[in-house]
Amino acid sequence: MSNTPILWSRGLRANLPRVGVDGTWYYTTDTNELFYGASLTKVNTGAVSSVAGRVGTVVLGEGDITNLTSDLAALTASVASEATARATADNTLQTNITTETTRAEATEALLAPIANTAHTGTFTSQQFNNVIIADQQPGSDWGAKVNAADAALGSSYGEIWISQAAGTSAPASDITLNTGHVLRFVQGGTWNLGSKRIIIPAGAVRVSIICENQAGAKIQYNGSDFVIVIGSSAGTLTNQITLRGLFIACQSTSDGAGCIHAMNTLFLRIQDCELAANLANKQYGILSDGTGNFSAYMRVEHCNINVCYYGIKCTGSSNSNQFVGGAITGFSNTGSWIGSIAIDIDNGNANNVEGCDIEAYDVGIRINNTANLMTCTRFEVVNTACIFTAPARANKVFCVDPSASVVVSNLGGVTNQFLFSDQALELQTNKNTVNGYAGLDGSSKLTASQLPTPSSTTLGGVKSLVAVASQWIRSIGTDGTPTQSQPAFGDISGAVVGSQLPVPSSSVLGGVKSFAAVAKKYLTSIGTDGAPVAAQPVQSDLSDLPISVANGGTGKSTAGAYGLMIARSAVNVLQSTQAEAVVFTATIPAGFMTANGVLEIAVATRNVAVTGSNTYRIRIGASGSGLTGTILASISSAVSNVSNSFRGTIANRGVLNSQISSIMIQQANGVSGSGINVTSAADFTNAVDIVVTMQQTNADVNGADFQSAAVIAFP
Repeated sequence: MSNTPILWSRGLRANLPRVGVDGTWYYTTDTNELFYGASLTKVNTGAVSSVAGRVGTVVLGEGDITNLTSDLAALTASVASEATARATADNTLQTNITTETTRAEATEALLAPIANTAHTGTFTSQQFNNVIIADQQPGSDWGAKVNAADAALGSSYGEIWISQAAGTSAPASDITLNTGHVLRFVQGGTWNLGSKRIIIPAGAVRVSIICENQAGAKIQYNGSDFVIVIGSSAGTLTNQITLRGLFIACQSTSDGAGCIHAMNTLFLRIQDCELAANLANKQYGILSDGTGNFSAYMRVEHCNINVCYYGIKCTGSSNSNQFVGGAITGFSNTGSWIGSIAIDIDNGNANNVEGCDIEAYDVGIRINNTANLMTCTRFEVVNTACIFTAPARANKVFCVDPSASVVVSNLGGVTNQFLFSDQALELQTNKNTVNGYAGLDGSSKLTASQLPTPSSTTLGGVKSLVAVASQWIRSIGTDGTPTQSQPAFGDISGAVVGSQLPVPSSSVLGGVKSFAAVAKKYLTSIGTDGAPVAAQPVQSDLSDLPISVANGGTGKSTAGAYGLMIARSAVNVLQSTQAEAVVFTATIPAGFMTANGVLEIAVATRNVAVTGSNTYRIRIGASGSGLTGTILASISSAVSNVSNSFRGTIANRGVLNSQISSIMIQQANGVSGSGINVTSAADFTNAVDIVVTMQQTNADVNGADFQSAAVIAFP
């Protein structure tokens, strides 16, 4: 059993807060008044003389406790207005007076704080007057405790107060509330039902389920029926049921499940509730069913109903219901809403919709069968395919001030009376009929026969005209037929535009398109569409050999002995991770090398501060191969602050896809290595990458340093 503190506050009447805290008592020392809870409900305690400043414990006699119990009963009656009769206290506390005080002093001393404004301890009373604390009833779960409290009340009117101290996990059996009983959630939070339900049996009268705590009570359910089941289909009427301040969540995966199912119920009030169902199934927010007898006078007020395939459905003679305020929101995915209805009056008369917000449904409001005298006032419908639908048998429908043009489908019958104010109305049965109106076709357009012919002063229909090269519309006849002619040169105004220029050829002048400069590329041709073509010159295109060192060459003038710088880098790259990483890439263009071409490579690296070892590699492979290319040379070193150098050649062996390399490796401390006679199979028919990589066994911060590299080609 948990220790829940009882909270007391005392002070001047002027300092009483406008809104109190649930579960807290407030005593005013200057006016001798006692208040309780968030609403500051006043309790009549009678005259209490001032003993300001007194601290101590007062033990009360039976007469004193009787007065206090009577005051608590008055508080209970004001909080639970649904209960019409209260029995006397079931338990009488008995004790002896150990301190001589007046009743007034005893009452004030009882409410005064001992040391702080919050008193701790266990509230062990199971019942005062006809309020039973479910937390302290027998049972292994909260459902069993509520059932035990309901049984303890028996035929007496009373309340069952429950907090999360009773547990919140799914109960082992359904919860049943009988006549005159109120289930009040005095603490916010989530209560799980699992597959069990809350049942108000047929014939029950004045049953309520209420949460007035600001945090709210969420009742969560995953069975295949409804969360709350009221009455039965047998025909016996269930009367005066109230559901207020609840969040009812149906998480079932079964079609036909839902939040509230009321059968043959009168005066059902659902107030300030939020109802939510499973989006993927055809489930109900509220189903009112009068099959077997009738249902009537249901009032759904200021509720938020979410993702229910049927927001509210009335069937089996469900009459005189009101849906006031609140919102009914359907499906954000329009592919899921086909057939969904926000408010479905399947069978019933004199129902009223007022001030509702309906959004994202296939049908906003549907009247069916013999449903008559439907009134819809000041409602808003958003993102809904059809706002209103009713068959021929629905009579006397009044729709006042809807938020959008009312589209009513399937109407007919001479006895019907439909009144719509302040909005457009489309009566589809009069569409395209004699003395009716011109309707739209399947493409939302008027048919040709409904259009008037044009004149110089009035609008009318125009016929289509097949386009003819260089022909322009010159006029439109009074029969709607356009005429064409080709403009002469003198008809043209303004300056020539690009589209009027001829395209060039090798013998005829024409327009040329602009071309943005691209580094190292030069125009090679102009297409017959006027588009310039550019390319980067290759070695064989050059006429001013040898290429100087400053321009990337070797400066050699002997035919075939000059080289071309492919790539070079002198930008330091520091490595701080253990993963092998590419720090330099030289790309040899496709077709650049001959079968006997040679590449010369030089690389410089340095160990900085290493705790393990650093490995440096040279790889060759297809363009983009990176770390998967063939290793031509590598060196691993665990010595800090030493430099490493690679220098050697990579030569094609008479074909474009076979190479042999000879790369010497030297370390500054005298250690050397080599990559002699290493073969590879890079295909120079395509672009080829030569990369330098670094890798550490330990992730030394900036432990490996790439300093420079260069690749020179002798194609």
